[in-house]
Amino acid sequence: MLKALFNVLLISAAVLGGCQSQNNNNSETDAKTDEQKPVPTGDNSQNALDWEGTYQGTLPCADCEGIQTEIILKGDESFTMTTQYLGKDDERNVSTGSFKWDESGSNITLNEDPNLQYKVGEFVLFKLDNEGNRITGELSENYMLRKIDDQITERYWKLSSLNGIPITVAETQPREAHFILKNQEKKVNGHTGCNVMNGTFETGPDRKLEFKGMISTRRACMNVPYESEFTQMLDKVRSYNLVGDTLILKSESDAELAKLYSVYFR
Repeated sequence: MLKALFNVLLISAAVLGGCQSQNNNNSETDAKTDEQKPVPTGDNSQNALDWEGTYQGTLPCADCEGIQTEIILKGDESFTMTTQYLGKDDERNVSTGSFKWDESGSNITLNEDPNLQYKVGEFVLFKLDNEGNRITGELSENYMLRKIDDQITERYWKLSSLNGIPITVAETQPREAHFILKNQEKKVNGHTGCNVMNGTFETGPDRKLEFKGMISTRRACMNVPYESEFTQMLDKVRSYNLVGDTLILKSESDAELAKLYSVYFR
């Protein structure tokens, strides 16, 4: 009787040991499976933003008026970049290639060049330094390229017609008449065709636009007869209309004052 009871206890212990071993094996298997499972990632620029499109702006330049820049990002992760050094060289430099996202899905690098790193934001590219960091300081807002949709800022607007009369650029005049509306401090940087001009601007609902405190240098140019009309016209602007790459400036009575078009590499 005692022997039979002893055998039962031995069998029970073996069964329990086998179950424990099986449970341990299952736990190890589950642990290994969990290790192999991909870690879920949250939303990032790469998968949550509508980043494909055209970005434009004028980046700071040490020895010129600015680097007019356009970057077109495509869905297949290829790009086209066009640059021009304003006030220094009229040549437009075009480069193409592919870009790669970093592990965070927030930054891209064009052609694996550390000088061409950008952080992708909503409707904007932030130029990064060689180490992939945001550029800070008073000029940080100048290191931005904005996605072109219905915006009029950070675009180079060349005067096309004034009071209904087409404008032609004389070969001997210093520059073409133009302006750029800068996002930083709402500044206006431009040229009358003869003189450099600066000021500020205000925008508002219903496409309101007003130029404030416009001043210019006082160089005399006989071959720019429309210079004074151009600067006087800016004082009358109260609104605008945007049709493709054409900017139409309007008076308080909604009359057309001038037309300008964006010459961003079109």
